[in-house]
Amino acid sequence: MLPPSQLPSTVSTRPDENTNNSDNIEDKFSLHPDDLKNFLKLCSALCILVQCCLLDNGIEQAEQLLCEYCSELIPVWPQALL
Repeated sequence: MLPPSQLPSTVSTRPDENTNNSDNIEDKFSLHPDDLKNFLKLCSALCILVQCCLLDNGIEQAEQLLCEYCSELIPVWPQALL
């Protein structure tokens, strides 16, 4: 993370100063409640893949988790269609 002196001038280091933005950070990065368990599969796969020592069974486990993650993704529709 950049020190406060190197942050762009449009970004505040205090969350309450950005309340006038139309893009609320909480809305921007929120997960659907049904997707939390699936998201943990992605996190687990990434944790396996970034290890210093990666074994064959770790690769197989990460592949399985990624396949499950991709097959269980919740479709996202534009708000105009809802």
